[in-house]
Amino acid sequence: MVDWNAKYSEIDTLLYGDKPSDIINKAKSEYADRLGHVLCLGDGEGRQSRALARSGFTVTAIDISAVATNRALKRDKEEELVINRLIYDVAEPPPFQTAIGCCFICYLHFSVAERRSCFRWVKKALPNRGLLFIEGFGPEQPTYSAQYNSGGPGQKELLYDPKILRKELPDFIIHHNLCIEAMLDDGLGHQGLANITQMVLEKI
Repeated sequence: MVDWNAKYSEIDTLLYGDKPSDIINKAKSEYADRLGHVLCLGDGEGRQSRALARSGFTVTAIDISAVATNRALKRDKEEELVINRLIYDVAEPPPFQTAIGCCFICYLHFSVAERRSCFRWVKKALPNRGLLFIEGFGPEQPTYSAQYNSGGPGQKELLYDPKILRKELPDFIIHHNLCIEAMLDDGLGHQGLANITQMVLEKI
């Protein structure tokens, strides 16, 4: 199990940079009128949530690391952004009273049991027709990481395999489903050619 406070403390800059993942840009360009109050799970130092807040969306972000969250809050203040940040284990998020329109899960890699627990919570939190956006390392990433040192977990069960995600999210319809080769340039943490899964799903 990764000690995320220790990992983020290893450097004094943003570990994964400040550029949002491609799925954020896709959401803003193609689904902007359906996002509503945005929830970002496993938001780390805030690169996803800040990109959304800069575009005028109301955002809540949750992460397990106090170090990452405090770093995110500092950057929010510098940019005069208002983002509701909570420190919780995203496998078991807190009771959430605020109505949300969509949820982003980006490069959040955890065990099968934790992922399924998180998905159950997301299903309850989202309204009917609410959107779930996923981006993360795909099933072939260990091969890419060995060759290009582009990061990601080595254990296959921690990766985002679209075939498995379909089974774990039966109450969602799929609008977008890609497993592609992409060049990452995300701080020191993710650099180089990688295998990436992207999905956009709608709760039914």
